[in-house]
Amino acid sequence: MLFKTWKPIIITTSALLIGLPIACSDDSSGGGGGTGAAGGQGGSTAGTGGGGAGGTAGSSSMGGSTSMGGGSVGGSTSMGGSTSMGGMGGSTGGSAGSSSGGMAGSGGSTSTKCFPLSVPTVDVPDAIPDEFMSTTPAWMRPTGETCPATGIGSETVPFKTYCYENDTNAPINALFEIIVDDDTLDPAIVIYDGEMIPADAKQCAAVSTDLVIDSAEAAYTVPAGGKVTIVTTLQSDDTGTYTVVVGPDA
Repeated sequence: MLFKTWKPIIITTSALLIGLPIACSDDSSGGGGGTGAAGGQGGSTAGTGGGGAGGTAGSSSMGGSTSMGGGSVGGSTSMGGSTSMGGMGGSTGGSAGSSSGGMAGSGGSTSTKCFPLSVPTVDVPDAIPDEFMSTTPAWMRPTGETCPATGIGSETVPFKTYCYENDTNAPINALFEIIVDDDTLDPAIVIYDGEMIPADAKQCAAVSTDLVIDSAEAAYTVPAGGKVTIVTTLQSDDTGTYTVVVGPDA
């Protein structure tokens, strides 16, 4: 683990959280099935999870403002700007936000906005506090320590998703890490090319090793203009708080 001594940029609301198979986006329409998306830390919440239309507005802060509305997942994020995030079949509260249902239905169109990879540095990486709760969506994570993965696990475990974009004209060697606050948890992290988890979850781009204590990390080179979906998850069904750390792989 490389990120231990620097002073990270703390992002106190939900990152760009992506459901299956729809990512957080601008001007989304449609959408169906799946568990609801959750509000950011410190935000207020309305609506309940489940199918149907999303709840009404909540708010939080990330140097700007965040709102949550019904309909398909939607939103745009700007560090120090504003975020608009639509529910996907309902909304529920959360300390740092959560993604839409793990194997939820799909629908609608998206135009994704992701966090820029040009912002975090080795000395000041991005740090996103979040939490796996009993209401967090679950999936069957890819197994093995190579990508594409060799199989899919037999146990459903919690997961959350985030999106990053290489907004430069050159490849960026990035390191993506999950650090849990309770070392009895066994974290894992999976990286996918693009703005969402593909229908075949085995088609990952990078994955962490299962031999972890309190953190898991995966390095990946994101091409110029490329987007990646970061999936934080656990190796067994559990709950607990954690931090996502993103920065250059120096």
